[in-house]
Amino acid sequence: MDDLERLQTIVRVARLYYEVGHTQDEIAKEMKISRPQVSRFLSYAKEHGIVQIAINDPLSSCSRLESLFQEVYNLKRAMIVPVGSDDEKMIKQQLGRIAAGFLHRILKDGDIIGISWGTTLKEVALSLKPKNLKEAAVVQLKGSVGRLNAKINPMDILVQFASKLNANPFSLTVPTIVTNEKIKEALVADAMVQEILELGRKANVAVFSIGYPSKKSVLVDAGYFSDEEIENFRQQGAVGDICSRYFTINGEVFGNLDARTIGIELQEIRKKEYAIGIAGGINCASGILGALRGKYLNVLVTDETTARMVIKLAGLTEKEV
Repeated sequence: MDDLERLQTIVRVARLYYEVGHTQDEIAKEMKISRPQVSRFLSYAKEHGIVQIAINDPLSSCSRLESLFQEVYNLKRAMIVPVGSDDEKMIKQQLGRIAAGFLHRILKDGDIIGISWGTTLKEVALSLKPKNLKEAAVVQLKGSVGRLNAKINPMDILVQFASKLNANPFSLTVPTIVTNEKIKEALVADAMVQEILELGRKANVAVFSIGYPSKKSVLVDAGYFSDEEIENFRQQGAVGDICSRYFTINGEVFGNLDARTIGIELQEIRKKEYAIGIAGGINCASGILGALRGKYLNVLVTDETTARMVIKLAGLTEKEV
């Protein structure tokens, strides 16, 4: 076989393998050459540029977005996921898997993990892989008592986290939001409630969703607000909530709800080693921006479409992406 014939053979082998999709065994039989020869010809084709493999990485744009968010908002980590759907449940499932994987990597013995609750945290709990931590604790960062027929049971989420991490669970079994300040004062005066609240303050890892004022909110489902009340919050400037504490687009605490809310305060979340905020879907974009401006998180988990909407709301240019 002369050089020209050999080159023609190499090109034909490469076309059969990469374009037609034949296996190496099939090529060997068709061309009446040995299987090792096919392998050598394919290696030669790649080494000498006859075959050039280009990978179209759908994550590359997300990587640029992650770098932008980390730089502009001084985040420890931004995880931005390409999700090929606008289905809210599917987005939450994807983000839940990413957040659960991150938690599995960073959690260590002795950690105190503070969690909120809701549909997003439920997906995190479902995706969390077992990790045998020693002397760890999982504590609820906000009250967990609501309607008996609510779709989300905060205790289920707490138990799942604790059982998968071999951690001790601590529940804050009081309402998240009460009618007036006197009721709150009476409840938080209880020694057991004070102990749980203090443990939440000591948590070095906080995991929470960033909600938005909507009739679909778990706070409406749990009976804390009516549809009309939640709509009024939105019209008056509330764009999102963390642990049931609402804030504006500039990250300022919204209204007087804080005085009736039982759980960790927003300024305490800022102090966490890891404050992991999870939210997806364009309805959450304003809430994410408000949370970033308020510095309530140092780790963000969201989807690409929402991340781009946040950038647009923030007034950043496409060139910066």
